Amino acid sequence: MKKLLQVVLFLGASTMYAQSINNYPDFSNHGLNELLNNKAWKVLEKAEGFLNKNNQKDVALVLESKDSLLEQRIGETTRKNLPRILVVFLDNKFFVQNNTFIARGDEGGMLPYLTPEISFDKNELIIYYQFTRSNQSYTFRMVKNNLCLIKSESHGTHSASGDTEGKIYDFNKKTLIVTKGNISSASEDDEKKIYTIELKNGLKKISELTEMYEWEVLKDRYL
Repeated sequence: MKKLLQVVLFLGASTMYAQSINNYPDFSNHGLNELLNNKAWKVLEKAEGFLNKNNQKDVALVLESKDSLLEQRIGETTRKNLPRILVVFLDNKFFVQNNTFIARGDEGGMLPYLTPEISFDKNELIIYYQFTRSNQSYTFRMVKNNLCLIKSESHGTHSASGDTEGKIYDFNKKTLIVTKGNISSASEDDEKKIYTIELKNGLKKISELTEMYEWEVLKDRYL
């Protein structure tokens, strides 16, 4: 009987532990002011702009938990972390939430703390990261009532050799342009290659994106 009780308690504790992992809040019934003044989540980044050309400002928020929570990121063991959530309000109403795509503060490589920059430009939402020797950006636009990834761009420089590489993904044109060179050479000397991207299911919605660099767009090419 004692062993049975121990097993029951163990299974119960395991279930509670598992349920606490990646247990993100659902903000779909929250208004903008509620999130701006949320007691459990702080506003890490905020941007205002226009997505649907109706002259009514839209808002994008990156929220970060104020307390450490158990989180399971792809390829990692479960750990206490400060999760981040992207929330977009369209016409002052909740539109979409993504719990995984925004990089966490300790996912910046050599950077001690990584913070995304978000902005609006020409009816597009841009998420930008500046790393130690590289940068990465993602551009989203409204397509058929969905916020879709239409472009991604990255540029990096090797610390020892000075070799550079730039990648521009254009999902409307279904192309990837890769440019390689060196900081000591003129840009006219850069090597450029163009690859074709297949999008069997169309443009990626922002709600479909998981963690950064988990989507293999082409062989050994990840976003």
